[in-house]
Amino acid sequence: MNRAMRCACAILGGWLLLALPCSYLSAAAPSSVAALHASAETVLHRLLAMPAALHPALPYHSWPPRLIITPTNKLQAFSEAPGCDPRITLSAGLLERVVGDSQARMAFVLGHELSHILLGHTRCSGAGVGGLQGLAFVQAQEYAADQAGLQLTLAAGYNYQRAFSLFRRLQAVAGNAPIEALAAHHPSISERAARLQRIGSQQALWESMGAFQDGVAMLASRQYALAAEAFTTVTRAFPKAYEAWSDLGYAYLMRYGDKLRAADLAQLRLGEVATGGYYREAGSLAAQLRGVNVADWNHAAAALQYAQALAPKSAVILGDLGLAYAMAPEDAMTARAPALLRQAEAAAGTGEDRARDAINLAVALERLGQPAAARAAVGAAEQACAQGACPGLRAPLLYQRWLLARKPQAQLDALTRYLSVESHSSGWWQLAYAAYPGLCRELHQTPQPAAAFPQPLAYRRVEAVTVSGRQVAIGENLRQAAQALGPATVVAAGPATPLERMLYPALGVDLVGGESVAAIVLYGPHAPALELQPAALTAKGGLKLAVGGSQNPILPLLGPDPDEVTLGGTDGGGGYAVLGGTGVAAQIGPDGHLRQLMVMALPDDGAE
Repeated sequence: MNRAMRCACAILGGWLLLALPCSYLSAAAPSSVAALHASAETVLHRLLAMPAALHPALPYHSWPPRLIITPTNKLQAFSEAPGCDPRITLSAGLLERVVGDSQARMAFVLGHELSHILLGHTRCSGAGVGGLQGLAFVQAQEYAADQAGLQLTLAAGYNYQRAFSLFRRLQAVAGNAPIEALAAHHPSISERAARLQRIGSQQALWESMGAFQDGVAMLASRQYALAAEAFTTVTRAFPKAYEAWSDLGYAYLMRYGDKLRAADLAQLRLGEVATGGYYREAGSLAAQLRGVNVADWNHAAAALQYAQALAPKSAVILGDLGLAYAMAPEDAMTARAPALLRQAEAAAGTGEDRARDAINLAVALERLGQPAAARAAVGAAEQACAQGACPGLRAPLLYQRWLLARKPQAQLDALTRYLSVESHSSGWWQLAYAAYPGLCRELHQTPQPAAAFPQPLAYRRVEAVTVSGRQVAIGENLRQAAQALGPATVVAAGPATPLERMLYPALGVDLVGGESVAAIVLYGPHAPALELQPAALTAKGGLKLAVGGSQNPILPLLGPDPDEVTLGGTDGGGGYAVLGGTGVAAQIGPDGHLRQLMVMALPDDGAE
């Protein structure tokens, strides 16, 4: 092997294939390997915590992979599995000259090498096997590791543009050409960058973003302001991510709907809409912010229109844009809703999605003064929901039956059933109950008081707590949150967990988590209060909870057999009873008062 090839092999990695002069490679001396290793290890642990990194394709003898930082100034990064023990090797030169101080670039490098291992590209070999045969991957494997590595990077919450800047740094330091001997098998840096940019317009990449998953969780828990922030982050990184634009529009639309009062619903002649059509603000709304907020609606319509331009045949986008026009602040705009909702209904096939579009079509048609066509839409919704297949749409369907029934007795039957299933805090419930006594008198029946109708107890999941004027959210970076609150005492969260607990006794708050905030514990006289918001759209009036307060307000939420979770309390207290699906748990003292409250990340309904 000649001198040029020896230099080439010296910098060959499973990922970086760079042909540089040997004199250039020997110029720089490595910095502290220990410091570089600690920094890389932190990022690697974050990547390994992602669901996609939990199940490697091959049965390696050890897991997780060992991380090695070599002191060489050469640009080196590769993965291997000698003796079937996977390892990732990075050089100090690569970390200093290319990665620099960017954790996002570090995550991309590590994500790429980790993906080679996860995808089974790194085969088990005998100890000492290496060189060209052991470390070189074919072009298809490099492309696959690029994409999977970037997806891991995004899932872990690192910035897309900063991660992608790795290619520019590589080209600036090393040029563009791969090793000559492997040029037929290995893509150049510019080829790989161009391919990832093309992939950047694909659903799989933007869906892997932690912000996208956070946004979906916020939508599911009806935290619309936080959802809008999350999807805005995605659309900035991926302007062609039509799903993110659609969900951003949906979040704004729900913010708009959330602020509507019963009087607004009556003025708009807006029947109860069926929500929830999305691709799978903490705290209360002040009274002065209630009403028809045209700005929120405009944000929603603009985002949904852009999403439709990107994906004109998407049933979800068509349905949500049609819903936006059905809820429009001006009647003239509602005329655009029926065509969109009919397209969505046809594209949705059968089942709950089709029924949702049909119900919203009925809402739009009834608002436009077309009751016959609205009845037909209700019939289509009932057919799609045959045999009770759409429990979540029961209330809006009954509302439309009440509005559209021809005979007073049929109206009363539907109205009575509706009042028994919808939340009393809903603006639509208030309108329905206002009409109920008159209909009863017309039929010579005695109306029941509001208290006679069951009150479904449903509150939104709490995702954030305001501490000293600063909102701390579940899932945000723990170190950043702690830094904003000031110096803390750090202790282990429990004897068998790697989580840390940041103690702020003067604020009555502890933050618990690893990389991100997993729980916020409130205790003592200085603890901030929580307010649970009703789950129903347009609902008013929340449930305030405070440490030291009575347990009585939360007892209806606990049920006969409350769930419990255990986490070491600041005073060694016992477990917490979980309050329904709110993400809030309470520790109740022997005197019947709330000793502690905890806001935490919980599994989705049905998985607890």
